[in-house]
Amino acid sequence: MNGAIHIFTLGGIPVAVSGWYLLLLLFLSSGIGGVAESLVMAFAVTLSLLVHEFGHALVARRFGLEPRILLHGMGGLTFHAPARAPKREALILVAGPAAGLALGAAAWLAGTFVFPPGTLGEHRLFAFLLVVLMWINFLWSALNLIPLWPLDGGQLFRLGAHKVLKPPRRADRVTHGVGLAIAAGGAVYGLVTGDLWIVFLTAMMGWGNLQRLRVTNEGDPTRVKDGEFVRALAADAERALAAGDFDEAERLGHQLRAQGGLSPRMHARAWELITVAAAERGEYEDALDYGAHAPPTPAVRAALDKARRALDGQG
Repeated sequence: MNGAIHIFTLGGIPVAVSGWYLLLLLFLSSGIGGVAESLVMAFAVTLSLLVHEFGHALVARRFGLEPRILLHGMGGLTFHAPARAPKREALILVAGPAAGLALGAAAWLAGTFVFPPGTLGEHRLFAFLLVVLMWINFLWSALNLIPLWPLDGGQLFRLGAHKVLKPPRRADRVTHGVGLAIAAGGAVYGLVTGDLWIVFLTAMMGWGNLQRLRVTNEGDPTRVKDGEFVRALAADAERALAAGDFDEAERLGHQLRAQGGLSPRMHARAWELITVAAAERGEYEDALDYGAHAPPTPAVRAALDKARRALDGQG
């Protein structure tokens, strides 16, 4: 997180802030009232972002992925190592909006049941805080689940597309095609309503989806050449597997799988590596999940047979 300042660590999860985040707070909190209301808005935005990102980060930490959080000029980001299974990636993604909805629900419960009827108006700033927390967390959590990459909903959509569409580039084309269409619709909505912030955000995300779409459509995907780094990473993973270092082989296999623009052959090899390594490590349920994406090579079939026998024996 170059250029960011570490502000605290909670639960082993470091949190840093970029100078651009202060500009975001200034933009969001200006023009809503006096200084007190602006400070409350800045606090509510920061709290909501932290709760959302800690939702992601705590699940990532549960899976040993060493998460870290950054507050920046576009909101918040949680960085972590690649998850070892799509279902784990999905759980990490869902946890952010779920945490935000929980915070919004807590604000609603406090305003509805904790304070006697009619007394909340006596605490003007606190009442304003509860309203803002509800508005931010209910609305943002819902919008964040729209299938627009790179929002959480867009990343969940991509995971689902990779599960049902083959080859992987086809899934990516569908993901970014849908994202581009939604971003274009959002930009039109922003222009019609005069909301330039929506226009800016959707234009940024639309441009990102367009760039990704161009990459997936370039040339014949069956003739894509893997770069030197990818080939070296695959070689390291294969050496670890041959040496019996299955933990390292699985880690490197996941790192390989996370690389963008892999050829179909290398993509299949990544899934084969992590399937075999997971079975050797005794992660039998994960091995079965991985094997659904791996080519039916003799090594994969042997790994899946081992996993099924082990799970049948446990039953």
